[in-house]
Amino acid sequence: EMDGFVRGLAKMGDYLFIGISKLREKSSAFKHLELARKAENAGIVAIHLPTGAVTGELTFHASVDEIYDVQVLPGVVRPGILNTTNPIHKYGLSLPDATFWASEIPEEK
Repeated sequence: EMDGFVRGLAKMGDYLFIGISKLREKSSAFKHLELARKAENAGIVAIHLPTGAVTGELTFHASVDEIYDVQVLPGVVRPGILNTTNPIHKYGLSLPDATFWASEIPEEK
């Protein structure tokens, strides 16, 4: 039982990773449920399948209301997210099996 709306599920070994979302602001179908009042934050919960114990939790207290999907990235140690807000994205090339970066990144003026 989760304190939120389950949206996204991934399994790796003996662990489940479950995405939890808040109630959508304009949702009329679920707003009267007790679950809607409990769904205060979005995040991801890790559960150990053999014991059913929660072994980890990532909670967003601000800026994230919904998790749409959860995926496990096997073998990835330090995943990152590039966006166009920071110009560093211009110096990287990402392929399915490798990532390449420019040998020097010029300072922005």
